[in-house]
Amino acid sequence: MAPHWRTCIPSPTTRDPSRNYIGHPRGVSDNDALAARIDYQLGARDAIWGRFTRNAPYDRGVGQALSPAFPGFDQEQSDNNLQFAIGDVHTFSPTIFNELNIGFVRFRRERHSLDAFKRNWIEELGIKGLSPIPFTWAAPSMTPTGYSEIGYSSNNAVFRWVTNAAQIVDNFSFVRGAHTVKAGLTIQFKRMTSIQWGQPDGTYTFSGQFSAPVPVVTTSRFHALADLLLGYPSSYTVQTTPFSPHLSYTDMGYYIQDDWKLTHSLTANVGLRWEYFGRPVERDNRIASLISQPASRCSPGKMGTRGAWSILITRTSRPGLDLPGMPQIAWFCVLDMGSSTPLM
Repeated sequence: MAPHWRTCIPSPTTRDPSRNYIGHPRGVSDNDALAARIDYQLGARDAIWGRFTRNAPYDRGVGQALSPAFPGFDQEQSDNNLQFAIGDVHTFSPTIFNELNIGFVRFRRERHSLDAFKRNWIEELGIKGLSPIPFTWAAPSMTPTGYSEIGYSSNNAVFRWVTNAAQIVDNFSFVRGAHTVKAGLTIQFKRMTSIQWGQPDGTYTFSGQFSAPVPVVTTSRFHALADLLLGYPSSYTVQTTPFSPHLSYTDMGYYIQDDWKLTHSLTANVGLRWEYFGRPVERDNRIASLISQPASRCSPGKMGTRGAWSILITRTSRPGLDLPGMPQIAWFCVLDMGSSTPLM
């Protein structure tokens, strides 16, 4: 291993024997964004709109590295986020209309070493019994006692996250006399997929126990460096199987409310809402819930509902007496009809 690691340790930048290298890590941050919107009046009753947004930030830097000074072992993170939305406002009459919106969001993020898909360090160093995939290729983390960490830091994970979410929102409104009644629903479908490694190329420590004279009583940092050059670690950690859940669930909510104008200065807002929270389902059935006793107090992993009604009464000053900055007087009351009722 000595010929490989000798090229990775930079030359001294100071004459201080205890701290002979001072680094100046640099990072790169870039963000490309694209947004477009179109509005179209379809006849006298429909107003249609559409929107598209793409956001692609890119970052390269030391990340959470324990020793950020050494160059060449940065992490690279890139996003590719997309948003689509379309909507239609349909007018049935001057007092009755409906608004329908449909949207889709895709979030994708990757983080890996700069050597991913380019350089197989495990093969170069001759480490046996470990075959990381190209996406996880990186210089393994090597830490001799008394020296800084070399390689892709054990604090910088390697992962790919993908989240897809679709949403339908519909709101119906009509005005009749002193009442403005609104009713609607929201339905969300979500899928989350991730694949993540902690230390796919290994984290190795070198104490010097193999280079110190026998019997080994104490070791020095020079012994630790010798163990590194010989390739004799005192301990190591490696993750060969990634954490890879594939979750999906559905949420929904329904509501109805009435804005009731009691007088010219007094308005009551009365509403009722019901929500449903679907439990996450793993595609390959690889998740479990821990149920403590008594079971009635803790039911993880269960689907649930929540309902509530609210009243808001607002009073404003008489016409002609409004003063700039004068707040309205309001009374607000919410009654929660139970929280997260489990559905067996």
